[in-house]
Amino acid sequence: MTLDRNMIASIRRAMQRVGLESYSQLADEINMRKATVTEILNGKRDPRLSTVQKMARACKCSLSELLGEK
Repeated sequence: MTLDRNMIASIRRAMQRVGLESYSQLADEINMRKATVTEILNGKRDPRLSTVQKMARACKCSLSELLGEK
């Protein structure tokens, strides 16, 4: 799955909304290495759909909300 800039920005906003202040905190929540999360949210690595679904759960929102879809 490829994330565009708007999707990445939406993920960052969702993280802030639930109090996840760092990539490290998100990585802990989804049981993933911080370096991997950093690469994904800097647009250097394409995540698996299952990873984005885990991010949505950690951010307490739906997948479509997380990706900025209406």
